[in-house]
Parts: sequence; C-alpha cells; structure tokens
Amino acid sequence: MILFFEVIKFILDCFFSFNSFKKKNFLFFDKDKKYISFSFFTLFKILYFLFLNKIKLMININSKLKFYKIYKKDFEKFKFNTSWFSAAAYHWNQLFLEFDLYNKPTNILEIGSFEGQSTLFFLKKFKNSKISCVDPWINYDQNSRYEFQNIENQFDKNILTYKDRVIKFKMFSDQFFDQKLNNEIYDIIYVDGDHHFKSVYKDLINSFEVLKVNGLMIIDDFLAYNFYKENLNENPFGAVIIFLNKHKKNIKFIKLTNQLVIKKLN
Repeated sequence: MILFFEVIKFILDCFFSFNSFKKKNFLFFDKDKKYISFSFFTLFKILYFLFLNKIKLMININSKLKFYKIYKKDFEKFKFNTSWFSAAAYHWNQLFLEFDLYNKPTNILEIGSFEGQSTLFFLKKFKNSKISCVDPWINYDQNSRYEFQNIENQFDKNILTYKDRVIKFKMFSDQFFDQKLNNEIYDIIYVDGDHHFKSVYKDLINSFEVLKVNGLMIIDDFLAYNFYKENLNENPFGAVIIFLNKHKKNIKFIKLTNQLVIKKLN
C-alpha cells in the first residue's frame, strides 16, 4: 500500500512539474510542440485506471496466487538474472484471455528483449505467433552493471526451442525503424527499450505506425520513477503523456498497472 501511494505522489509530482519539463524540452518535440501538455482529464483518467486495477487485484488475489504457481513451474527450466518481467505476467495473462488472443495467429514486435523472459511468455502462450526482437545487447547507463555479452548469450539459450518463430535484430530501435527491415505490421507491440523520455517517445511514435488497427501496445514502466529522479517527467511518463495527446482520437485505454496497455483505433 505504501508503494501505491508513492506512485500516486509520482503522478501528481509529474503533473505539477510538467510546465518546467515543457520549457526545458520544447525544441526536442519539434512538430509535436502543440501536444506538450498534461490536462486534468488525462490526470483523472490515469488515476481512475490505477485505482480500478488496484481493486481488481484485491478481488482476484487467489487467482493471482494460482497463476504464479503455474507460471513458476512453466519457467523453472529457463535461467534469468532478474525477475523484472514476472510482475507483469499475471496482468498480461488476464489481458490476453480477455481479448481471446492466445489461439490466434499473432505477429509480435518487442523493443528490448534482455534475457528473453517476456519473449518466452509470448512464445509459450501464443502457439501461432512469431516475434521480432529488437535489442542492441550493449551496456548503457540504465543497466551498466550487466555484462551484455552474457545477457545476449542467455537470451539465445532461452529462446532456442522456439528459434524458428523468432527474428532477432541486434540493433537500436532507431536503426530498426529507419531501415524498415521487415516492412511488417504487428498485432502486439511491447515497448521496453531505453527508458529516457526521448528514446521512449521515438519508440512510441514509430511503433504506433506499424501497429495494426485494433492491435495492442504495451508500454513498459509507464509509472516507473527511479530512472530519472531529479526530473521525473524524463522517465517514460513524460513521453507517454505527449504521445497520448498526439493520438488521443486513435487510442483506447485498456489497462494500467506499472505498464500501460492501449488499443489502436481506426
């Protein structure tokens, strides 16, 4: 519960400091300057979905515990140095069951794959899927403590059983989108790359262009505030707010945990 109120405080702090974020980064957004705002309506919408998710979790606590017993067994043979993704697994499962997606042919794009934990979730659960994984697998500020050659090797080992359904792009997401390497559109896109707002914004804009109508986009760490503590909107949050403003007529809120899930409309 303490963490929950810390998240609310983070959202409110972002709201009240948004004008200073706007002034500081006005030039970066170039043609999208008119979308640099954070309205009371958006604030209310975020808080509403956050409280809604909290209530659902309290009601479905037994379902969650049961899910993680099965999840742990399913993934015990794979090796991971972190458990970042595991907190999202239950929410993903509920979401994909609700949309009845597991048995449908699904083309997935993943921006940021690390050791492949989320990749494996897609591959194991979506039997008729293929996934494009974009990751440079190199050291950077946010994860400088890891040896990325080992991380990449672990990714390769983890997805080995499913390698015929994985297309690996070892590169930055900017390169992937600029080169239009596979000219495909996707049913699901998971955005989990560099978490600085400038990189997040570019990933969101580029990903939305290749997302199918009625497709889902999952935005990681929307409510994470531990990457850039001095300027809170420089976390993914600031970029997402502006992205939502830009595409507000073409987006539907689906789910909000630490991650934000949106649906692309006509």
